Amino acid sequence: MSAYSAAVGSVAPGRSGEPRIDAEPHPSLRPMLAERYHGYSDAEWPQVHGSVPAGIAVRLVVKLVDSARRPPEFLIGPRDHHLPIDGACAPAYIELVLDPIGACTLLDTPGSELIGRLADLSDVIGRRYCDVADRMRERSSWRDRFDLLDRFLLDRADTGRRPPPEVRRAWSLLTGTGGAIPIGRIAEDVGWSHRHLIAQFGHHVGVTPKVAAQLVRYDRIRRNLTATPHARLTDLALAHGYADQAHFTREFRRFTGVTPTDYRRNKQRSAVDRNTTGHPSVREPAVLTEEET
Repeated sequence: MSAYSAAVGSVAPGRSGEPRIDAEPHPSLRPMLAERYHGYSDAEWPQVHGSVPAGIAVRLVVKLVDSARRPPEFLIGPRDHHLPIDGACAPAYIELVLDPIGACTLLDTPGSELIGRLADLSDVIGRRYCDVADRMRERSSWRDRFDLLDRFLLDRADTGRRPPPEVRRAWSLLTGTGGAIPIGRIAEDVGWSHRHLIAQFGHHVGVTPKVAAQLVRYDRIRRNLTATPHARLTDLALAHGYADQAHFTREFRRFTGVTPTDYRRNKQRSAVDRNTTGHPSVREPAVLTEEET
């Protein structure tokens, strides 16, 4: 069922030593996810832990191999600050990153009930999913695992709640402008009062429109920090709508726990270390193709 895209390189999952396998979800699900499906399977790769940065997306993890920390299936809800994580990742797992509007539907739960939570998935959606999770663990093929996931999510997409069109429009305006649009203009566009917009958006998404705008802006500049390693922080800050570099640094530290300079330095050091060790993760993630099972 999954719409698998062309491979990056000709790497077969299960035989490459790649730490991550990516696959496109079913086309009907794509608008509800912020990223492709990710599959991780590399027991020898050092697991990163410490904290999860702030973000408006909802992260779901299904462990394929269990570990001491956290439930076999868990989620991390929207968060307006970095969230400490105790202990390493499981050696093998599947990760989904849900758009906040999609999360409301696929989990049948408003974002206001997920904000800042690291929760057992069964506490949010009940135990119906457990059979699907167990069958994913039994499969040796990434294709089969992702197809099971597709079928499960498509069923939930048909039955889950959908935020009002005004909330969906507000989210589209925020993402389309990189968080730069004034909240008053969003309220005017959707035909709601400022107060009603804040209440409804906060209920369904989990954070206020103002915080959502900050997170959208932060996510864009975070990506550009590593994509443009020689760009001056002051120039990046002004280009993304911050008043000055000090404003950018304060907000970035709140969302990640580190300064922009330290974040960039850590990313660059990690890339150098991987190139030095020659670990295959320096390549692009393998992407599952029609031929690879």
